[in-house]
Amino acid sequence: MAMTASFALGLTACSKDDKDDNTNTGTTTQEERNDIGKAMESMSGVVASAMSPDGFMAQVSDKEFVLSLLPPVLEARNVFDVKELTKDGRFNYQAATGSYVWDEESSKWTTSASENISLSFPSNFSSENNCNVTVNGYTDKAVTIDGRTAYVPTSTSAVFTKDGARLATMNFNATYSADGMPENVEVASYTKPIATTTALNRTSEKAYTFTTTSVDETTQSKISISAGFNVPENKEALEDAVSDVVVTMSNNGLTLAGAIDAKALAELVKQGKRPTPSDINGLLDMNVEYAGRNVGKLNIEEGQNGIPALTIEYNDGTTQNANVLLNGVVDMMTEFDPAMIESILKMILK
Repeated sequence: MAMTASFALGLTACSKDDKDDNTNTGTTTQEERNDIGKAMESMSGVVASAMSPDGFMAQVSDKEFVLSLLPPVLEARNVFDVKELTKDGRFNYQAATGSYVWDEESSKWTTSASENISLSFPSNFSSENNCNVTVNGYTDKAVTIDGRTAYVPTSTSAVFTKDGARLATMNFNATYSADGMPENVEVASYTKPIATTTALNRTSEKAYTFTTTSVDETTQSKISISAGFNVPENKEALEDAVSDVVVTMSNNGLTLAGAIDAKALAELVKQGKRPTPSDINGLLDMNVEYAGRNVGKLNIEEGQNGIPALTIEYNDGTTQNANVLLNGVVDMMTEFDPAMIESILKMILK
C-alpha cells in the first residue's frame, strides 16, 4: 500500500531583538545561537508531549491522579447496568447520571441524585476522596448507516480534578450528515500544562481537512498540524489519501520550515520498514530561520549506538547541537510503525 503526503514542518521559538532584523545575511551571532538553543529547549516539551506515545502521561504533571483514576473507574462497572445504558444501541446518559462517592471503609460506591455523572475517589496516598471525574451532559443524533438506525455522539464534556485543582478537561462537539458521515468534529482537551484543540471538517463528499493545535501554558510553545484527507475508495486510491500536511511550532522567533518526501515515506510503508536516521534525513528538507532570516538547515545523522543526532548547519558552515528536539521530531519518525499504519488502512477500506 502507498499513500502520498506533502509534509511541511515549522518551528518558532524565543529570541531577543535582532540588530540585523532588516537584513537577510543568513548569519547569526553567538548570542543569537545561545537564544536559539534556549528556544529549542523551551519548545522540546510540547513537541514530545504532542508527538510521543507517552505524551498524555508526560502532560499530566501529577501521574498519581491518572494511576488513582483507573481502579475506581474499573470498579464503577459494578455500579452501572451496562445493558440498560446501551439499550437499542444508544447511550442512555440520563440513566447514568448521579453522584458516585467511594466509601473506603466498605470499598463500595455510595450514590445520590445529580444532573451529571460525578465520581469522587481517593488518590493512591490519600484516605480522603480528593479526586473527581465529572461528565457534564451528553447529546447524540440518529443517523442511518447501511439501512440501520445508529446513534452518534454530538456533544459531551468532562473535567478531572485533584485536590480541587484542574488537571484535565475534554469538550467534544460534532455534526453529521444523515448517513452518519462526520461533517464537523472538534475536540478541545487540556492535560496540564498543555491545551489541545483538534478539528475535522468536511470540505466535499470525500474530502476533509484536519487541524490540531497544542499550546504549553508554561513556555507558550505552540505546535499546529493541518492536513487534507481524501477518503480512499480502494487500495489504488491510497496514494492520494493524504495531502498538504503542514506543521508549525512557535515560541517567539526561531523557525524550522521544510517538507517531507511523501512518496519516499509511502515506499517505507509499503516495505514495512522503520526509517533509520539516514532515511529520515533523506525525507526531510528543513530550513532554519531566525528573526525572519534564513540561517541554515536542520540535519539528522546517525549518532553513537544508532541513536539519531540532530544538528543545525548554519550558512557559514558551523553547526549547533539540536538534540534537545529529538524527544519530539525524530521520535515521531523512528517510532512510526508500518504494521499499525497497515492495519488502519485495512480498517478504512473494510
